[in-house]
Formats: sequence, C-alpha cells, structure tokens
Amino acid sequence: MGVSVKKLYVKNGLVILIIWILSVGIIGCGNAVAVAGCGNATVASACGNNIGTSVSRNNKSTIIFKNEKINSYIDPKTNHLFVDLEVELVGNEVIFPNLSLSIGAFNKPKPQLGSARLGYTLEGKSMLFITTDITGVLAENSPSNKLLPNGMALPVKNLDYVYAVPVGASNSKFYVGSSNGIYQVGIVIAAREFDDISEYVARPNFFNSLSGGHGVAGTFSGNVTETSGIGIFMPVPY
Repeated sequence: MGVSVKKLYVKNGLVILIIWILSVGIIGCGNAVAVAGCGNATVASACGNNIGTSVSRNNKSTIIFKNEKINSYIDPKTNHLFVDLEVELVGNEVIFPNLSLSIGAFNKPKPQLGSARLGYTLEGKSMLFITTDITGVLAENSPSNKLLPNGMALPVKNLDYVYAVPVGASNSKFYVGSSNGIYQVGIVIAAREFDDISEYVARPNFFNSLSGGHGVAGTFSGNVTETSGIGIFMPVPY
C-alpha cells in the first residue's frame, strides 16, 4: 500500500493509524469501502448515497447532506497523509454562501495545510470540498478542547484527543481526532452568513448519522456572531 503509515507516524512521535478497511474491493458508494491505486499514491475511499441525512424542524426538512465522499492518500513527494472530503448540501430554506477558506495552524507563521470551499457547481449544486494535510495538522499544532465554535461538545464521542485548526479568518475549524486508533476528521463552517441558522433548527446542536453510516453531519448555533453553522465528521479510510 505504498508508504507505511506506521513508519510515518512513529517517526513523528504520533499515534499509529491502524487500518480501517476490512476488505478490498471495487470502489463504490452506499455502504462500500474500497482501496484503489491512483498513480503513485495509494487511495482509500468511502462514500454515501443520494438519499442523504437531514436536519429539520417540525418534520420539515431544511438542510440535507448527501453524496458524501472521503478519500485518504499518501503524498509521494512529502510522505504526508492527505484527506479529501466532499458533500452536497440541499436546503429548501437556506441559500448557502460562496466561501473559499484556507486551513492553517494557530502558531504563525506556518504553512497552509489545506483548503475548504463552499460554493455552487455549474449544475447548481451546493458543494463543500475539503483537502487537508493531516500529517501537517498533527505536526504543526497542539491538542485542543473537544468543542464546537458555540462551546458545545463535538458530535463525535470517545475521542482520545483532538487537534482543531482555524479555517479562514472566522471561527470555522478543521478537526483531527483519534478513536480506538482510527482517525476522525471534521470541519465546521461557522460564518456570519449562518448567524440565523437557529431559525431552521429546533436545537442548538443537531447532528444526524450520514446515510452511508460513515460519520455524522448537521448544524449548530450560538448566541453571538460566527458561532453558528454547518459541520460534517467522518472516519478516515485507509
């Protein structure tokens, strides 16, 4: 499978990533998890389906997260573990903003560790795309608290540790954690464009399981600006 993750992380004094994939097959969606080779990088992927998971109030669906996909691979130039994540968002009462944000480190000056983009495709779909250097996040930062920007607990339980790094200049964050030796990653977009999201959700913390069973997605809201938004958390396949 290319560069050994065990060798990579022991070298950097970090927690060893155990293999999450239990079987090898053809890349697919739904509940399938598969491994495939792409060029010089080994890629592992998992994805959901077209049904999606919804956040609703009074039984009326307002935001749907669907067609989620996550890939992990070792960059052949740096031997760093990278993760690509994407999800489609559908909101019958929400117009999603167009945002292009960098993922960095709290200690400056530090290199950019990834990027996040929320925007509309040519087909009119609202998509969230994330690419992040996981090795860089762990090497350039220190463990942080396990909280969302509104001060409430993360929707992922039993994490041994969490690294949270800034996304853009707002309270948005990218998270890397570990649970039973398996990496979990997540991103929350907390921007002033979402300050009124509490109008669409009944509770300040409302996350549902993704349709494919890989992770959770939902919304959160706070009392001050840039503490409300959307988020998605998924285990890292390898």
